[in-house]
Amino acid sequence: MERKKVGADLAKCAPVIQETMIRYAEEADDEYGRRLRENLKNTNESGPLGNPDNDKAVQQAIDESRETDHL
Repeated sequence: MERKKVGADLAKCAPVIQETMIRYAEEADDEYGRRLRENLKNTNESGPLGNPDNDKAVQQAIDESRETDHL
């Protein structure tokens, strides 16, 4: 049961965080890491929380702020 909860919670994280946490789990216990990865694939979560285009928004804000630097 705990593994399913961790998998569901992990599904809300960005893919880079998911992979890092699974790698840590695999280093500690191969079987646990495998099951966690499997559970993550089978979860019904809609994907990571937040805006998937977040990096684009940050870059856009930087670019737009540069346009006003000369004012």
